[in-house]
Amino acid sequence: MAVTLISDNKIGLTIKAIIDSPADYGLLPNNTYFKDLSDGLIYWKDGSGVVKGLFDGSASGILGISNASGEYTYYSTLAAAEAAVAVDGVVEMFTNLATTTQHGFNKKYTLNGNGYAINNNAATGYALATNNFIVINLTNLKVNCTGGADGINAGGGASRINADDSVYVAVNAARALNIVSSATVVGGNYKNISSTEYAVVNTGGTLMNVNVSGYRGIDSIGGTVRNSFATADFQAINLTSGAVGHKLLGYSNSGSGISADTNAKTYSSEGISNIGVAIIGQGGAIFEGCKGLSLGLYGWGGLPASNFQFLNDCTSHSLVSLGGQLKAYISGGKFTSEGSRGLDLYGGSMEDVKVESKYNNAAGHAIYLAASNLELIDCKFKVANAGANCIWSNATATNAYIADNKYRGGATVDVEATITNVQANPSDTYGNTKIG
Repeated sequence: MAVTLISDNKIGLTIKAIIDSPADYGLLPNNTYFKDLSDGLIYWKDGSGVVKGLFDGSASGILGISNASGEYTYYSTLAAAEAAVAVDGVVEMFTNLATTTQHGFNKKYTLNGNGYAINNNAATGYALATNNFIVINLTNLKVNCTGGADGINAGGGASRINADDSVYVAVNAARALNIVSSATVVGGNYKNISSTEYAVVNTGGTLMNVNVSGYRGIDSIGGTVRNSFATADFQAINLTSGAVGHKLLGYSNSGSGISADTNAKTYSSEGISNIGVAIIGQGGAIFEGCKGLSLGLYGWGGLPASNFQFLNDCTSHSLVSLGGQLKAYISGGKFTSEGSRGLDLYGGSMEDVKVESKYNNAAGHAIYLAASNLELIDCKFKVANAGANCIWSNATATNAYIADNKYRGGATVDVEATITNVQANPSDTYGNTKIG
C-alpha cells in the first residue's frame, strides 16, 4: 500500500496523488483528484469521502472540457468536443482515439492530448486539417496514420497551427504534414516511417521550428522554411520554385542535406551528408552564409545546364572527396578537401575565396579549372603537397583571369603551365586592378 502526493499537473487535471490500488482509498484526503496505478484511471474523492470514477474507459469519456470549478463534461468524438468548447478554450484527451475519418478544425482552441494519440487508419485523406483562417493549438499529442492518410493538412487562407515540442505526427505511407497556400505551421515533430514520400510538403506556405525525419524530409515548393531540422535517408531538405530557407539544418545519409532549385534562396543554413553531396544548387539558386559538410562525397555540388549558382560567404568541406564541384559566382567563403581537390570550377568566377586541399598527394590540387575564361580574383589557394598545383587544369590550354591571389603550401609550381593568365591590366599605383 502506498500513496505518493504530487503537486504538479501531469495529465491535464490537477492530480494530487497517485495510489497503488483501491486499498489506498482511505489514505487519501477528501476533495482530491488521483490516479490509480492498478487500472491507470483517474478518480475523484469528494468532500464526503466517496470515490467517483472520472473515466471508465468507455467512449463517453475520450475527450473532456472542464468548467471553472474543474468539473468535466465528456465527449466521444473530437467533432462533438469542438462544437462544445468555447473559443480559446481547451479540449483534453483522456485516452487514445481511434478513427477512420478526417477531422477539420473550425474553431480557435487548444487540443491537449495529455500524451495520448489519435490513431487514424483511413486509406486516404488526413487525420487532422485546418479550414480557412482557423488558428489551432496542439500540445502533448500524438497523431498516427497507419493506412494511407496524411497526418495533418494545413490548408485554407491564412490558417495557422501552433504545435509544441510534445506533438508527434507519424505516417506509414503518406505525408506527415501538408501545407497549402498561405497557411502557417509552427513547431512539432513529423515523421514518415516507410514511404519514399516527403514527410513534409510546403506549397507556398510558412513552416517554422519543426523537426522532420523520413526517407525524404522537407519539400518546399515556394513558400518559406525557417529554423527547422530534417534528417533523411535520401534527401533532407529540398527548396524549389523560389522557396526561401533560413537557419535550416539538413542531414542526409545517402543523398543531399540541402538542395535548392531555380531561384530558391537559402540563408545561414547547413547541409550534411554521410555518403552523398551535402549541398546541391541549380541555376539561379542563391546561398548566403551556408555550410556544406560531406563525409563521403562532395561538400557542395551543382552543375546547372544554364545559369549559375550564387554563393556569398559560404563554406564547404569534404573528408574524402572534392570540397566542391560548381558552376557558380562565388564571393567570400572557403572550400576545403581532406582527400581530393578543394574545388572544381566549371563556370563563373571567384572573389575573396579561400580554397585548400589538405590531401598530401600530387593530385591534391587546390582548384581545378574545368572551363576557360574563369575569373579568380583576390583569392587564397593552399596545398599540402609540393607536387600539387594551387591552380590546375588538365586541358592542353586553358585561359583564365587570375589577379591579386596568394599561394601557400610550398607548391613547386603554383599555376599549372597549361593555364594562360589573360589578365592584361596590371594594378595601378593605388593597388586597384581592372579585370579583363
